[in-house]
Amino acid sequence: MVFKSLFRKPSTIQYMGGKLSLDNRVRGLLRYDPATCIDCKLCMRDCPTGAIRIVNNGTKTERDMHAYLDTGLCIFCGQCADSCSKNSLSCTSKADLSQLKHDDLTIEL
Repeated sequence: MVFKSLFRKPSTIQYMGGKLSLDNRVRGLLRYDPATCIDCKLCMRDCPTGAIRIVNNGTKTERDMHAYLDTGLCIFCGQCADSCSKNSLSCTSKADLSQLKHDDLTIEL
């Protein structure tokens, strides 16, 4: 059994830091549009892992919206994008999000 597998093609693809091409249907990194966000925080409540955080650094009338995603917690289910009534969040196909330090896993969208 082991000897036979030596002459077979590998089941996985070679990936050594090059460009990873995935299908468009893959749910990857989120895209955030702060101009359409109404600060309802429904995406934060619906996230099963609590990976997304929406922060308003401005006032209620003059918003300065920012979104932060902990890619170490996110399971890329797309629930936050589905629950957003204003379509401020959407899923992209970018999936190469690896980092060397744990502190670098939280990114601003």
